[in-house]
Formats: sequence, C-alpha cells, structure tokens
Amino acid sequence: MQHSGVDQPKAPKSHAELQDQMRRELKKEMELQAKPKQKWEYKTAAELEASSPSRKDGLDPIKEGRWRREFMAIITKAGMTLRIPQWGIAVAGLLCHRFFSRKSMKRNDRTTVACACLHLAAKMEEAPKSIKDVVREVVRVRYARDGEALARALAPDELERYKEQVLVAERAVLYTLGFDLNTAHPYTFLVSQMSKLGLLGDEGSSYRTLMQDTWNFVNDSFRSTLCLQFPPDKIAAAALWLASHLAYTSEQLKAGVAPPAIKQEPGQDAQGAAVRALLTTGDGQQRPISGVLDQVLEAKSREGVVPKGSDFFAYFGVSREEMEAIATQILQLYEETKLAQAAR
Repeated sequence: MQHSGVDQPKAPKSHAELQDQMRRELKKEMELQAKPKQKWEYKTAAELEASSPSRKDGLDPIKEGRWRREFMAIITKAGMTLRIPQWGIAVAGLLCHRFFSRKSMKRNDRTTVACACLHLAAKMEEAPKSIKDVVREVVRVRYARDGEALARALAPDELERYKEQVLVAERAVLYTLGFDLNTAHPYTFLVSQMSKLGLLGDEGSSYRTLMQDTWNFVNDSFRSTLCLQFPPDKIAAAALWLASHLAYTSEQLKAGVAPPAIKQEPGQDAQGAAVRALLTTGDGQQRPISGVLDQVLEAKSREGVVPKGSDFFAYFGVSREEMEAIATQILQLYEETKLAQAAR
C-alpha cells in the first residue's frame, strides 16, 4: 500500500527519550489548544488557486480538482456504509479541504488523510466509529476495482500498519489546523430555514422535490472548494436558489413552454453557456425563481414569520452575485464529472 506521505516521528531510542518526546508533544498540543481560535478566513477561488501548496508542487489544476472529487467520493461511500450522518460526512470533507489548502496533495496521500478526517469527523459529530472499522471500509472503497490489491490490503498485518498511518495523519490534521475544529456546515442552517418556512413535515409535503434537490446540491458542493470560499449559510441559500431555478424550469415545461436554447458566446465555455441558460431568459433577463418559493415567502410574511416585503435575497442576506458564483461552481462539477467519465 502507498505510504501515507505524512511525516512520521522517529522511534525513540530509550524510555527516557520516549517520555521526553511525549512531554514535548503534550506541551505543543496544550499551547495550540490555548491559542485563541481565529475565524476561518474564506478566500476566493482565485486566491485559493494562487496559494495552493499542491499547485506550487507542480500539480496541474485539472488533476487537483479531480483528486479533491476523488477523496470526497471515498469519504462519502465509506461514510454511508458506516452509517455516519450526512453532516458528519460533510465535516470530514471540510477538514480534508482545509488540510489540503495548507498541505500539498503530492506530499500527503489523500486517501490516508481522508480516512483520518472521516474518523475525526465521526467523533466530532457524536457518531464515533472504531478506527479499525473506518480503516477497513476506506480500504474496501479504495481498492473496490482491484480484488488482488484489496485482499493484500485487508490482511491483518497490513490493516494494522495502515491504521497506524491513519492515526499519524489524524494528528497531522489537528496540528495543521491548529486544533481549530470549528466546522459549521450548511445542513444546520438549511434544516432551520426549511422548518421556519414550513418546507418540512406534513406542511412541506408538496415541496419534497424542491427540498431534495436543495439537499443534493449541498451534498455535491463538498466535492469542490466552495466550503473554503463561502460560509455555510450562503452555500445553503445558493443550493435552495439553484433548486428553485430548476423548479421554475420544470413548471414551465409542464406548462408547455420550451426550454431555453443554449447559445455559446465566443470565448465562453459550454458550461458557462449552460449556466447562463439556466439562470437567465433568452433575452438576457434574470430568470425568475420558483413561483412556489415566492408564494411561501409571501405567505410567511403575512403570518409574521418573515419580514414583510422580503424577497429571496433580502430574506437570506445574500447577493445575486454570490448566488450565481456558488451555483456556477456546483453546476460545473456535473460537467467535469461527465468529461471525466467520457475520458475513461
């Protein structure tokens, strides 16, 4: 199995050296934990690209994006099998993205780090799993298409060796992030707003498709660096906004209105054209969001649940530019996945 790439401490030569090493590590850990926790600094996509340790190590942008999607796929598949809740899977992805915003993927095995983040996130989200179970499931996902490699990796001695690598990686994640485990995710905000607007339970039964699309968009957002660019409430709002556009398109189709033509302008990639077609009308005007969502906001304003006269942007405290930026990146994920599948 590939070496984790995470620096491992040298074995002490004596019991006295071991004690001294433990004291030094404990002191360092206490110092890090005592430091005031700084709020995570969000960066633009351009800033993340410019500061990427992986890029500085020569990793090309396309491969870096693919590797991020791959470690998120491993986290998702293993997490679901282990019955870790979706928000725990999201936290694991967030930790992994943050780690690789400071460390190179060319120097640290992404699967080992992903495994460590999944084990850590499960504990953080009060759904702890044994390290052996997490390691075993990640190994199964990693080598699912190679029976011989899977058999070797599941050998007791090899599993034990890999478990130790994952524990070292988990400690490396904690040190790299300065023990800052403040990892809010979009699901808390999304569920809160869905409940407030009556989009959950019996009252929200007619909105299930809208809500499922929203939930799916939030899930998929963790395959990108959006969690490093925007706070979770804006990602949740953008997912609802994007799902509302899809709902509007569906409403139009049911009414017999033809879908918009996708016209690619000079210098614009196909994905950009598709995004524009989804978010705007044929004459370049902003496409309305779902009439259902507008009705919900209006009804809740009459009930005094939301301020009167609030439109989507005012209610969620977001701008159209932010929503378009997030929506574009989410939609781009699907295009990149199609291209990757076609290349196989």
